[in-house]
Amino acid sequence: MAKKPTIYDVAERAAVSIATVSLSFTQRHRVRESTRESVMEAAHELGYLPSASARGLARGKTGAIGQL
Repeated sequence: MAKKPTIYDVAERAAVSIATVSLSFTQRHRVRESTRESVMEAAHELGYLPSASARGLARGKTGAIGQL
């Protein structure tokens, strides 16, 4: 089974930093349009999808509602 592409793979393909990849997905207004398009194209080519669980860990909350 092939490994899932990571943010590092997208950054390498788009020739940008991982921070730029992250900002392209979360704070679009902070990234130049041409750079964001490059990142999105690389992500599409690789089949990259941001991980919701990783995003929850980074933010310190998952948004999951559960029973105690």
